[in-house]
Amino acid sequence: MPGRAPLLRAGDLFAVRAVINGAYELNMLVDTGSAFTLIAEDWAEEFRFKLEPPLRSIGLVTVERLAGPLMLGRLGSLQLGGALLRGIEAGLTRLPDVLRVDGILGLSFLRNFRVTFEFDSASLVLREPPPARRASR
Repeated sequence: MPGRAPLLRAGDLFAVRAVINGAYELNMLVDTGSAFTLIAEDWAEEFRFKLEPPLRSIGLVTVERLAGPLMLGRLGSLQLGGALLRGIEAGLTRLPDVLRVDGILGLSFLRNFRVTFEFDSASLVLREPPPARRASR
């Protein structure tokens, strides 16, 4: 399930176009410092999108502050290029308007792959992890 996705500029940051549950296309900021994949609450409200159970609440801490509770659930699927994962944990949260993205692609998705940023070809490349890592998924 390797994949390659074009890197899109989001100001000084990079985003990718992801497909959630086979139906929704979102521009997602690639954030290797985020433990979770996050969907913007305003986007979810507009499209009446809901996370799948099981749901749980955690405290969310950002670099700047304690941002309060975060409700986590599951995505039916998340596809990036040819890479598709089902049932990854994700949360809904308010994102600053200045980011101009629909979500954040975090480690709950990225840790399942060997991830390479190829800036010369403006691509995010996802490869299968080594066999020892794959067995622990």
